[in-house]
Amino acid sequence: MRKNLIPTVSLFLLLSNVMLTSTYAKVDPEQKKSKKGFFSNIHLPTSFKSPFGANITETVSYQKEVSPNVALTVANINGDVTIKTWKNNSVLLDAVKKGRKEDVSTTKIAFHKDGNALSISTLASDAQRKPCTVHYTLLVPENCRLESVATESGKINIHNIQNKIVAHTHNGAIEMNNVSGTIETSTRRGEIVINTNTIIPDTRIFAFSEQGKINLSVPKKTNAVLTAETKQGKFESTVSITTSPQTMKFNNKTFAQLKQKADGTLGKGGTASIKLHTKKGNILLNEV
Repeated sequence: MRKNLIPTVSLFLLLSNVMLTSTYAKVDPEQKKSKKGFFSNIHLPTSFKSPFGANITETVSYQKEVSPNVALTVANINGDVTIKTWKNNSVLLDAVKKGRKEDVSTTKIAFHKDGNALSISTLASDAQRKPCTVHYTLLVPENCRLESVATESGKINIHNIQNKIVAHTHNGAIEMNNVSGTIETSTRRGEIVINTNTIIPDTRIFAFSEQGKINLSVPKKTNAVLTAETKQGKFESTVSITTSPQTMKFNNKTFAQLKQKADGTLGKGGTASIKLHTKKGNILLNEV
């Protein structure tokens, strides 16, 4: 048994030495004194190429002249979408593409303008390849209508839009700051944070997260009808809610229901409506 073991060990050491020599790796002569281990002292040459293919980053920019209340549609696939406002009547997009060189080169950003509508989308020019990761940053007019902002996997951040907002992602958080108007938003996995600056009559706010918390901040003296429900979390509010009269027995079951669901009005109620729903997460209603 011992006679067979010695040649095997020698062969392993010989092959290891050949592999290191073929990649021109340099070993620190003080490696034995290092506390980080043998491999921390091996320096691969700059020309070394990973067998899995090198990742690259490419940034492209586009700009289109639009009307102040342009109807915008954004359809990303894998990556974040950030939307901010500026004073110009145009839409400026900075798209950062990340991934393998082959995937980056075949990932395209499509612009299509039809009257007052502008659509931006990510697609692959090669049907055999999936688009790489693309992060969008857009500057849009303040009164821009966000007819649909969507990404399969990534965060959505929207700031200062004073018009309609529709935003959906499957895997990622959604955050809106200083916004107003009708809002419809949903995510499967991720939290939703909405800070509104005004809620006028006929405004509708709908937020749904399958697995994530929902945090909505509304202005003082908000008048709206509220429905909030969580299946496996709790509902809390720092805003006074007038609830509808109901008859119930006071036991552990009804106490749990009171912590998970709220139906009532904020202020005087009226024609504005707020609906918040999550399956696995807490809901918090605050005043700005």
